[in-house]
Amino acid sequence: MARPKKQQQEKLNKVLPIRCTETDYQTLRSRAEKAGLSLSTFVRDSALNSKIIVNQSAVDFSLLQELKRSGNNLNQIAMRYNATGLISPPEFDKVISLHDDVLTKILNAL
Repeated sequence: MARPKKQQQEKLNKVLPIRCTETDYQTLRSRAEKAGLSLSTFVRDSALNSKIIVNQSAVDFSLLQELKRSGNNLNQIAMRYNATGLISPPEFDKVISLHDDVLTKILNAL
């Protein structure tokens, strides 16, 4: 007697290729055997039922957005000086340089 056919939603028809070292492969295979599962079932169950830990960046995203906004404001002020022919105060160049340094450090920390 043939076994009953699987219903449409139960069919496994997608292949998910993953890369791992030979050591990782052997470890996964060993754990699957100990659990009495096929390697596919073990990896699928592990992936679907595990808790994902998101690495938090040392940089606050809202702080980065605010820094970008202030850079836009500085750019608009510089454009105004250039358009009117006025000479920007020397402090303005220092502020732009400092702003660029901070932005570069933050972006490198990401």
